[in-house]
Amino acid sequence: MIKTFFILLLLTHFSLKLFAADIKLEANVDKALVHTGDIVMFKVVLDAPQGLSVPIPNVGDKIQGFRIVDFGTEPEKTIDDRTVSSNWYKLQADLTGSYILPSVQITYKNSKGEEETLKSSEIFVEVASVLNKENAKDIRDIKPIILFPPVWPYYLGVVIIIILIIIALIYLYKKRKKKSVGSIYTPPAHEVALSELSNLTLTPIKLFAFNLSAIIRTYFESRFNQPVTDRTLEEIKRDIDLTNELAEELKQNFLMVLEKTELLKFTDIELTQVECLKLVEMTKVFVEKTKTQVTESKKVDLEDSVI
Repeated sequence: MIKTFFILLLLTHFSLKLFAADIKLEANVDKALVHTGDIVMFKVVLDAPQGLSVPIPNVGDKIQGFRIVDFGTEPEKTIDDRTVSSNWYKLQADLTGSYILPSVQITYKNSKGEEETLKSSEIFVEVASVLNKENAKDIRDIKPIILFPPVWPYYLGVVIIIILIIIALIYLYKKRKKKSVGSIYTPPAHEVALSELSNLTLTPIKLFAFNLSAIIRTYFESRFNQPVTDRTLEEIKRDIDLTNELAEELKQNFLMVLEKTELLKFTDIELTQVECLKLVEMTKVFVEKTKTQVTESKKVDLEDSVI
């Protein structure tokens, strides 16, 4: 009887150890319905037995439809002989629509030495227009219309006011006919890009990489009408040859800037200030050599225009 009791006790202890070796992987967001411009906190949490080292993979390059504003890793916590670690990403939604945050997958060896794969579920996030948020107000009753008895002085006063308004408009029209104003000038894509490059700061290094990547991607998309701001590097490489008017050397320069910034954004690689300046200068050369020619804006004479 005592021997049977000890055998059951050992089996129970072994079962508890196997249960304690379970690994839990969870991905979540702080809100699933947001508006454009809102910040979404995307977090990946790994709960594993103490002493079992399983790194959480970086999924920043797989996130589509959001801009990564910031990201980091929380310090590990030990709770009941288990270690809890997590990675987090601050995402900003710029365009409305439905988006899927990618699942996270890890591979580890269980207590039997067998390799197992654990995968979190995908997360759906709906981005609505900020106009819907601002206009979501309670409907109020319309105040009743107050009718006044129609008398001839009232109508005469309305006619006089209308005549005075017409005379004032004619006076302003004739006065403004004699003046000329500069036409509305919208700066071309290369001017915007060069201005942003001039104001670009080199530190912190990851923020520098995110900003430089956004500048050259936005310029390329505006100049060559190819969607690259929300595409991965592999997708851009696949479709870069569709831009026939771009020389091969300039294509390689464009891809080199993207590769360098991707490494800086999602790895621990560091560059010196001189190397960062070279990346900025390479981007400026790319913009200068591919910019469109813009004629000088001329003034428009309002005497020949129609109001």
